[in-house]
Amino acid sequence: MNKKLIITLVTFLAISLEANCSSYHLLGSNSQNLNKVTQKNSIVWDYSKNNWNVSDPKNSLDISSLKCQEDGYILINNNKVNYKISVKKNNRYKINKGWNYFATPKDGIDIVESFKDFKDIKFIYAYDKTSKAWAGYSPQKELQSKIASTRILTLKYIEPNVGFYIYAQKDLIVTVQGTTINKFCQDKIDDGYTLLIATGIDKKPIYNKNKTLSIQSRYSSHYRRGIYNDTRVAMIFDDVVKKKSIEKLSSYGPASPAVMINYDLKYEDKWFFVFDYFTKECYRGMLPSKKVPPFSSLQKLK
Repeated sequence: MNKKLIITLVTFLAISLEANCSSYHLLGSNSQNLNKVTQKNSIVWDYSKNNWNVSDPKNSLDISSLKCQEDGYILINNNKVNYKISVKKNNRYKINKGWNYFATPKDGIDIVESFKDFKDIKFIYAYDKTSKAWAGYSPQKELQSKIASTRILTLKYIEPNVGFYIYAQKDLIVTVQGTTINKFCQDKIDDGYTLLIATGIDKKPIYNKNKTLSIQSRYSSHYRRGIYNDTRVAMIFDDVVKKKSIEKLSSYGPASPAVMINYDLKYEDKWFFVFDYFTKECYRGMLPSKKVPPFSSLQKLK
């Protein structure tokens, strides 16, 4: 085989490999073999010369035309992917080098407190279906700055039942931290009071067993602009009403904490407590009646 033919074959092979590059890891896709992304606002991360670079959001993306990247990845805003997952039984994570997908423990994960000292972790991501955007965090300031420079929320906290991604440069073991109900509210639970926990992720009211009372979170996943955080609220109360006395429940929505409570009239004038996972505070209130006005804020217990 002559030299000219060998050069031609090598060049053809290189071009073919470049055109069929599939080395980008796709977050937000059920398949790692896509050639095109049709969802809006996809974000491409490239790694070259020991440096990460992030793109502006792209409304259409031909993956096959991208230059091959050993560690490149793409964030795809795909609301059809289900990130709901059963809770992890403990808060200890064995993280492998490269990409990992995990469940969260029952108390969720305070991302910053749990990972700020682990510089071998490059990226952590969770997807927010409400805003159709990814939320990301990096322990490295330079990478965190790049995350904040484009259409990615700043990731502060991940609630239970939410799957998330971690990219690490080497194998690690990390014990994560979460938010537990503080002593003021926990004492009432220990006394036998009923506990209901609602999340702002789905905005659904959570009812007691007899459907006589419910609580709903009025937080959104990015309650503070550009920040993805904990949206859970817990109501703690003496569940004495076994049967509805009226068909339509009364409503009470204080400004602080951000909750909506629906309750049967038999709960009127009854004390209750709310633990706000966002502020990490315990509050006390009384359900309104003709005698008790609907106070705009509950009493914070200190």
